Amino acid sequence: MEASRNARLVEAWIKLQSQPAGSGSADALMWASIELDLLCMDAPEQCWEIILSILAETNDEWVLTNLAAGPVESLMASHGDLAISWVEREAVRSSAFRELLGGVWRNLISDDVWRRIQRTRVAIRSH
Repeated sequence: MEASRNARLVEAWIKLQSQPAGSGSADALMWASIELDLLCMDAPEQCWEIILSILAETNDEWVLTNLAAGPVESLMASHGDLAISWVEREAVRSSAFRELLGGVWRNLISDDVWRRIQRTRVAIRSH
């Protein structure tokens, strides 16, 4: 059951990114943004799974920009101490994730976690 719910969330979140702000179609999909925001705060492992699923489902630059600046930043700000090891591993494994990581801004990310993100970015560029 959770797998189908996650798939529905991924699909709706991606679709929401292409809707005009304030439109009826955006309003109808806003639940996906709210739900993913809540997962970023309350269920970091599930949020991480959704982030990776979104990344696997699209190569749309606008969607990926919103993914980096939204859920990835939120997860790192809320649970960076836990999630940074996931980020570091995924950056080694996935070129798509390495590119996504370039769109993450510091925002409210702790000093230590931000330094590790920066080191990961530098290590990636040197390969």
